[in-house]
Amino acid sequence: MNAPIENIREQYRLKPQEHPFEWYQNWHLEHGFLHSTPDFFVMGFRVDSVAIRLGNSPLDCYQEDGDCWYVGAMSGSMEKAWKVLPLDLPFMAWDRDRGEGKDLQIWDQTRIQRLTGGTVT
Repeated sequence: MNAPIENIREQYRLKPQEHPFEWYQNWHLEHGFLHSTPDFFVMGFRVDSVAIRLGNSPLDCYQEDGDCWYVGAMSGSMEKAWKVLPLDLPFMAWDRDRGEGKDLQIWDQTRIQRLTGGTVT
């Protein structure tokens, strides 16, 4: 079984992005957050929920005091994310790839917490 970070690295290899995985790793370490353990990986950053809803690229929506977490990549149990998120924000966004391109999801964070049984600590 691959470590979660290796699963993410493989996804970036199979579906190339604008930049290589290592670029995104470094960007998140500088502007957002990145947490990696042998059984969980997540990286994300704050965005403005209005700007991202308008279809702007997540990196273009980056805002130090944004009201929404954009999760760039995650592998492992979502329940573990609640223990490592730097703070509680009203919204969470991510791109879901359903094979026909990316589909932006923006959910109220309390809804996600209710479904996954977690709270930000």
